[in-house]
Amino acid sequence: MRFASKLICSGMLFLCPALADATFGPALWALPNCVVLRVTSVDQQSGALAGSFAPAVVSQGCTGANLAHPIVGWFDPVHQVITFSVHYAENGCNSVVTWYGHFDPSSRHIVTLWARAAGDKGMAVTTGAADFSPR
Repeated sequence: MRFASKLICSGMLFLCPALADATFGPALWALPNCVVLRVTSVDQQSGALAGSFAPAVVSQGCTGANLAHPIVGWFDPVHQVITFSVHYAENGCNSVVTWYGHFDPSSRHIVTLWARAAGDKGMAVTTGAADFSPR
C-alpha cells in the first residue's frame, strides 16, 4: 500500500493510502470548505465502510463538532452507490447527518445529497448537496 496523498487543513496533516486506479477504496476526500472524509476500510463482501469525518463548521453550542467523528456506511461496487452517517452526540451537538449518492470512477469524486436531523433546534431537518474531491 503506498501513501501519496497529503492534505493540510486547519493545521492537521493527513496521510492516506492512494488509490492505484479508479476503484473505490481507502482514501481521503475533502469539500472546498476543508471538510475531510477519510475512508479507512471497505469490506469486500458486505460493502461496509469505516472511517472518519471532520467538519469545518461548528454549530452554535456544539463544542467538539469540528473534531473527527467515526462514520458508518456502505458502498455498492456494482452500482457505485454510497451512504455514510455521522452521529454527533457529545457536547450539545445532538444530531445525525447522512450522506447518500454515488462514486464517479472517472473523476474519483463522491457526489452526494445529505440530510441533518438535529434535536438541538426543535427537531429540525436540513438538507443539501456535497461533492467530495479526492485528496
